[in-house]
Amino acid sequence: KGLKNAYLRIAELLKINRNIKGYFGTSWLLDPQLDQINSRHSYNRELVTRNGGKLYYKGPTETAKRNALAKSKTRRRLYQEGKYIPTDYVIVWSRQKLIKWAKNIKTI
Repeated sequence: KGLKNAYLRIAELLKINRNIKGYFGTSWLLDPQLDQINSRHSYNRELVTRNGGKLYYKGPTETAKRNALAKSKTRRRLYQEGKYIPTDYVIVWSRQKLIKWAKNIKTI
């Protein structure tokens, strides 16, 4: 719910600031390989990609590694076994598509 509310607020800001072309963000939480580890993370990526946003590979980074391994014993174990490489992805959601999505959501 928090992520959805954040995007709804971003849509409001985009309506006010017509010079902003959209939203983009980078995170290890967007990595599709997380679906195999814990599917609850897929919401972060799918909310955007199912509503017109695009996903782009950025690659493994030290920040992704630090954040992805900080709180999960499972991810740490898989990383140590060479079965998981924390990887950053970028999402890009155009102003038009984000605002269109927000219009279909009833409340914050």
